[in-house]
This record gives sequence, structure tokens and C-alpha cells, in this order.
Amino acid sequence: MLDTLILGNNHLTGVIPPLLGNIRPLTYVNLSSNYLSGAIPQPLVNNPVLVFLDLSRNQLTGGIPASLGTCSNLTYLDLSYNNLVGSIPPKLGTGMNLITIDLSSNNLSQSIPLSLINSSTLYYLSLTKNGLTGEIPPFMNSLSRLGFLDLSENKLSGVIPQPMGNLSSLNYLYLDQNKLEGSIPESLGSITGLIELYIPTNRLSGKFPSSFYNLSSITYISMSQNNLSGMLLPTMGMHLPMLQILDLQENKFEGYIPPSLCNASRLQRLDLAANGFSGTIPSCLGNLQNMSEIDLGWNHLQSNDMSFLSSLANCTLLKTLNLQQNKLHGELGAYISNFSMKLEYLWLGFNQISGRIPAEISNLGGLIVIFMNQNLFTGSIPSTMGNLLNLNLLDLSGNKLTGEIPSSFGNLIQLNSLYLQDNALSGSIPSTLGMNWKYLAELNLSNNAFDGSIPKQVASLSSLTTYLDLSHNSLSGILPSEVGSLTNLMALNVSYNQLSGEIPSALGSCLVLQHLKMEMNFFQGRIPKTFKNLRRNGRARSFSQQLIRSKNSSAKPLAYPTLESPVTYSDIFNATNGFSNENLIGSGSFGHVYKGKMLQGESDVAVKDYSGNEFKALVFAYIPNGSLERWLHPKTEDGFPSNILLDNNMTAVVCDFGLARIMSSSFSDSSFDSTSLMGLQGSFGYVAPEYGLGSQISWQGDVYSFGVLLLEILTGRSPTDDSFVDGLNLHKYVENAFPEMISAILDPQILQQVEDEAKIDRRFGARMNECLVSLLQIGLICSSESPRERMEMAAVVKDLDSLRQVFF
Repeated sequence: MLDTLILGNNHLTGVIPPLLGNIRPLTYVNLSSNYLSGAIPQPLVNNPVLVFLDLSRNQLTGGIPASLGTCSNLTYLDLSYNNLVGSIPPKLGTGMNLITIDLSSNNLSQSIPLSLINSSTLYYLSLTKNGLTGEIPPFMNSLSRLGFLDLSENKLSGVIPQPMGNLSSLNYLYLDQNKLEGSIPESLGSITGLIELYIPTNRLSGKFPSSFYNLSSITYISMSQNNLSGMLLPTMGMHLPMLQILDLQENKFEGYIPPSLCNASRLQRLDLAANGFSGTIPSCLGNLQNMSEIDLGWNHLQSNDMSFLSSLANCTLLKTLNLQQNKLHGELGAYISNFSMKLEYLWLGFNQISGRIPAEISNLGGLIVIFMNQNLFTGSIPSTMGNLLNLNLLDLSGNKLTGEIPSSFGNLIQLNSLYLQDNALSGSIPSTLGMNWKYLAELNLSNNAFDGSIPKQVASLSSLTTYLDLSHNSLSGILPSEVGSLTNLMALNVSYNQLSGEIPSALGSCLVLQHLKMEMNFFQGRIPKTFKNLRRNGRARSFSQQLIRSKNSSAKPLAYPTLESPVTYSDIFNATNGFSNENLIGSGSFGHVYKGKMLQGESDVAVKDYSGNEFKALVFAYIPNGSLERWLHPKTEDGFPSNILLDNNMTAVVCDFGLARIMSSSFSDSSFDSTSLMGLQGSFGYVAPEYGLGSQISWQGDVYSFGVLLLEILTGRSPTDDSFVDGLNLHKYVENAFPEMISAILDPQILQQVEDEAKIDRRFGARMNECLVSLLQIGLICSSESPRERMEMAAVVKDLDSLRQVFF
């Protein structure tokens, strides 16, 4: 008879057969890491002999069966990484033999049952990444065997319960990313076996608990991103011999960094960034040979010289050194060459470090990111820096550097961002810079003394996406026509130079361009007709006033070409060959879409006509990138996003008449009534819920559709996703995770981009996360069930524009 069933790590689909529950000898069931859907079958969990049940990493929906708590022999239960909803059944905590419960990464809500937290048999409990609310229940069971407790990434509020200190068996405690407040209870210091304490990203206040200095077994302490204050005990390192990670960043701690931390010989990561620490940096940190990360940036630390860094040569495992934005003085010495060959991130910006950049820095071949900006460095840039072949970002801006850009910089083939602005660099821009750069997205050489012409190799760097800034130099000659290769560039600034000649018409190919600054040069002639491409795309907001300013008042004035004449029915008829079937490229419930070519223009157009008593049509530029639906959900194309097209630069164009066609005062078709939805053919999932109750058509309904679409873009989930059952919809799916748990619902590609940015610049990564929270909030408000709670679109546009200004 079958007593063990292991089908994990396959590609199984469909529902779990209820008949499995009839196999009474079945004691061990593992169906993890498949694509199973539907609810957990009741017969399966009614099996009285069941000992082990693992249904994790599937697509299960519905609630957790309460009868699981009556499985008297069940010891292991893992339902993590599914789409389960509802509350946690209180009976689950009454299981007589349960040792492990993992319900993480679901959509569970409401409070944590008191019985669950006070089980006398439970050792492992993980409820992370859900939407649990309320306070953490008090721990009243003095006989608790709980050794692992993870309540992180929920919406828990209130204080950390004082009785939690009674969990004498606890080894691992994770409470991060909640809304906990108040001070950290001293009672936690009595849990002598505590190994890891992780409580960042809450609203905790008060001081570092004095009882924590007695945690002689602890290896990991993280309290970052709270409101903790006060000073650290000078003898701190003497009492924590097993400590490997100390993360107190982004709090309000002050005073000196305890030199006794050098006695914590196992320390691997020291993160005290963004506090108010002052005094000097302990030179004995070099004694910590296991150290991989030292982050002391954004404090008030001081030094008269930089010799304390020489001791770090002993830290052969060091990967990150961050001393950004302190009050450090002195010069970097040749000792920097003795740093760990594994060093990847070097942050020294916003200090008062002076002298030359040591040529020996080239020995640190593992460097990926260098920030030396906003210091007092002088002399030329060492040509040996061209040997740092893994370099992704180099920022030497805001110094007093002189001389030329080393031609060896052309060897930095992995470079993504190069900032040399605000120095005194001179000479011509080396043509070698653009020869091998395939990934460069940002280049800023502004506010220097460069002369000569702009190399064609730089002007044709098609990898540039964010900006190219060559302003405030003495560059001369023409702007190379190769600039038309910058098809993905958002901002180009060549202002305040000595450039001359005509503006290249090739700039009209830069369809993504939003900001173009060319003032204070000697450009002559007409503004190219190709600029109409930029105008049509609603881009290049910096054109009109800045472009026509000139140093030479006698130069021939610039002129802008006239706009095309209005489109008539005859134009449309001729462009589509009389609405020929050969030109037909699509059809919908309200008409057809034709491809055509206007006689007075060179661009293809798409014409969408309305099949009614009165001829109406929309004329668009032909959009080759297809619909938003195709990009969000490649396998389907039948929803609202199919009415949104994407042009060459991925700018959205709405191609449907929408509800406006029904509300038009000139609309005469009696089959439609502007006060009802009789005959409305909308896209399921995007139509406002009040329309189903017979409400009048209104602007609030369009706002609802926009809100749903915004949430769909950010999560990658369609509102008609099969996982949305039992009252769960896209709005609730996001709301349950908002704002602390958005990482659980974001589109994986967006999440990966945020994580990648955070690795390079943690603060920028945090800003991206803030921006996403704001965007999700707009989506949630717009898709509110009540029309009265929705924003007006004017307010939406204003908020979105503000976000762009703040974050981009």
C-alpha cells in the first residue's frame, strides 16, 4: 500500500485530486515546486495518519483548511509560495505534534492566532511575506520550544511584546518590514541562545538595549532603518565574541564608533551608515581579517590624514568600503594598492580628500564602482585606471583634476556610467573613448576646459540612454551627424561651447529625446524639418527658447518649419486605397483599423474608423511595436492593453475611442444611451464595478480602468489572472502587500532592476522603491471600488509628473 508520495520539482498542473485523501496509509506527501492550482482538497487534510505535507511553490488558491489542526500526527506543514488567502485557522495552533509550519509568501490576512504563537510543540514558524495585521500576540507559554520565528514583511503594528523574552529556546527572530514601534524590550537580551536578530525597517525608537551586550552567542544583529538613538557601549565588542554582522544603518545613533569592535574577531560586515557617528575611524579595523564590508558613509567621522586606511590591507576578503560623505581630510597613499584584490565597491565621495589619485589604484582589478566625487583631488587622472577592466561606474566629478582624459579609458569596456564634470580637465576628447564602449549609458564631461571637435565615435555611442552632457567647455566645429545614432538617448546637452554649422537633421532620429540643450553656440541655418518627429512624440521639452539663443547676434536666424495641413476624409480615403481590404490590419467591436500613407507625408499612418451612421475616424502614426498587451502578456491579446500601442521609443498611444465616444454630444446612434451601459462592449476586468449596477457612465469609470492598467504594468498580472478567485482581484492583491511587502507582488523584471540598482547605489535603489510605492498608491486609489475615492485624472497627471521630477 502507498504510504509515501513524492512528486516535487516537476511541471505538474491542474488541481490536487481529492481522492488522495482516501489513501489511508498515506503519511508522507510532497507535491512542492509544481504548477498545481485550485484549493487544497479537504479529503487530503482529513487524513488522520498524515505526518508530512509539503504543497509549497505552487499556485494554490483559497483558504487554509481549518481541519489541518486536527491532524493529530502531522509534524511538518509547508504551504509557502502559493496564493492562499483569508485568515490563519486558530485550530492550526492546536496540532499535538506540529513541529514545522511554513505559510510564507501567500496573501494571508488578519491577525496571528494566539494558539499558534503559543504552541508547546512548534519549533519552526514562518509567516513572512503575507498581509497579516494587528499586534504580535503575547507569548504566555513558558514551555515553548519555538526556535525559529519569522513574522517579517507583514503589516503588524504595536510594540514587540515584553513576554517574547520568555522564548528561551529561540535562536532566530525576524520581525523586519512591519509597522512595529516603541522601544526594543530589554527582555530579548535574556534569550541567551539567540543567534540572529533581524528587526530593520520598522518604527522602533529608544536606545540599543543594554541587555543585548550579554548575547554572547549572537552572530547577526540588524536594526537598520528605524529611529533608534543614543550611543553604543564602548566595550561593545568585548561582549559579543561571535558577532559576524552588525547592521545599524539609517538610525540616529551618535558618539564614537567603539574601538572594542576590533575584538569581535569574527566580524564580517559592519554597517553604521547614515547615522550621526563622529570622531575618528578606529584604525584597528584592519585586524578583522574576515571583514567583507565596511559601510560608515553619511556620518560625521573625521580624520586629519588617511593613513588609517593602510591597516585595511590585512582585510583580504574586503569587497565594499564606503566612507562617503564624512569629514575626512588627507591624501590617499600608495598603500591603497595593498587593499584586497576582491574589493569591488569603493566609496570616498563628498569628503575633503586631497592630493593626487594614486596610480597604484590600478592594482585593484576587481573594482566595479568608484566614487571619488566632490573632493579636493588634484593633478591628472592616472592612465593606469584604464586597467580597471571590470569598472562599471566611475565618478571623479567635483574635484580639481587637470590634464587630459587618458586614452586608456577606451579599454574600460564594461563601463556604464562615467562622470568627470566640474573639474579643470583640458585637451581634446579622445576618439578612443567610443570605440569599445558597448554599455555606456551616461557620460558627463561638462564644466571643464575641453577643446577641439566632438569625436564621431562619442557622438555615435548608441548605448547612451540617460544623457550625454558636454556643456560648458570650449568644443568647436560641427555637431557630427552621427549624433543620429543616439536613438535611445533621453537628454543631450552641448550648450555653452563654440560649436558652429547647421544643426544635423539626423537629430530627428533621436525619438526618445526629452531634453535638448544647444544654446550659447554659433549654430546657423534652419531648425531641421526632422524635428517634427520629436514634436509628434511629445518629447524634447527644452527646445524652443534655449535652442534659438546664440552667442553671435549677427548669425543667420534659425527658423522652424510649418506644420502640415489638417487631415480630410479625402486624405484618409486615398491613404487607405478606398478602405481596401488589402490595407486592413485589424478590426474590433466599433470599427476597423487600416494602414495607409498620407500623400503629404512620408510616414505610414493607422486609421481607425467607427462603423456607425456618421463617419468618425482617428488617425495615428503607424505604430510598429504593437500593443502593450503583447509586451505584458505575450501569449494573449484580448484585453484593455491591446488598445494601447507602443511606438518606436516605447511611448504609449491610446488607439480606442473609449467611453468618450458614447458621451459625445454629437453621437446620434439610438442603440447607445449616455446614461446607461446598454450595448457597452468593454474589456472584462477593466470596467468599473458600478457599471455592473447600472450606474451612469462617468469619468470615474475611466479613472478606474487607468488604475487597473497601472497596477497591471507594475505587477505583470492581468486583472483576469486565473489565480484571482474567492473575491481576490488585482486591486486587493496589491492592497494586501502595500506598502511594506511590494517586493512580493512586483513584476520580477522590475524587482530585479531595483535590486541591481541597489547593488551599485543603495540610496538610488531605495529611491526607486519609494517611486514604485508611490506609483502603486496611485493605482490603488484610482481603482478604488467607490467612485468617490478615485482621483481626478488632472491630479493623477500632476502626481505622476511630480514623481518624474523628484525621482528622475
